[in-house]
Amino acid sequence: MIIDLKVTNNDKEARFIDTEMFRLVTADGTEYSADSEADMYVNEDIGFFLQEVNPKMSKSGKVVFEVPAEGDFQLQVSSGFGWSGGEYQVINLK
Repeated sequence: MIIDLKVTNNDKEARFIDTEMFRLVTADGTEYSADSEADMYVNEDIGFFLQEVNPKMSKSGKVVFEVPAEGDFQLQVSSGFGWSGGEYQVINLK
């Protein structure tokens, strides 16, 4: 599954983003990690691999997941990479 994303930094300082910030989850709690190697093939640049985003700026890219053909998934997104992370939001996918 390839998901197009636009990440905006609403903080007052620069934040790092990375594909590790994104997970797919199912209703039964199964989690799927992003495939960072596949990201290199679907993005024109390096995608979200350790990218710094300045305040009030955005970065767009694609994140790739290897998942079963059937299933209902939600995208779980961390508030940041490393120490700046820890808060999560869930986005329903259709």
